Amino acid sequence: KQKTAYEIRNCDWSSDVCSSDLAGGSFSAARTAEGSVRGWGNYPTNPTLPPVNHIAAGSAHMLAVRRDGLVAAWGWNSADQTNVPSSLTDASRVAAGSEHSAALRSTGTAVCWASNRYGESAVPLGLKPLKSIACCSNSTIALDAEGGVASWGAVRVPTDLGTATAIAAGASDNRAAVLLADGRVRVFPNNLM
Repeated sequence: KQKTAYEIRNCDWSSDVCSSDLAGGSFSAARTAEGSVRGWGNYPTNPTLPPVNHIAAGSAHMLAVRRDGLVAAWGWNSADQTNVPSSLTDASRVAAGSEHSAALRSTGTAVCWASNRYGESAVPLGLKPLKSIACCSNSTIALDAEGGVASWGAVRVPTDLGTATAIAAGASDNRAAVLLADGRVRVFPNNLM
């Protein structure tokens, strides 16, 4: 089978305008400067999607934050991961795992829904205001405004890491990465294996 290469033009990588690392099961997507979403692979872009501010890909589903704060979702829906809670009207960021989804509200609080087999959708109480959220296959990772990291689900990130500046996770994998202020990167695997 011949593979096709795709060229993404007019991207401002420093402002998260497009991304090539949002690869799920067998698809990828990018957000353009105008806010449109371009997708290729098994789950193409929703053709009725208005301009968006942020996108995320799960193992086989996509999420997008529309400019009005609502979340659009499409793709595989085995555990209701594309059934966005109707109360979520102020999203600023989204993240997607295998069978769960997450959003960061404009207030800095997290909302998770769908599968909770490993606790990946059970947002802990008492979190500080968050600035970033990411999902592994069966886990959710969050970075607060003070550089603290919280995690719930199959991957557990220690709370005594020091100050973090960024987090990352793979939707089709159960590993989380944390970039620390001193430049070190720490990677944490699935604690259930």
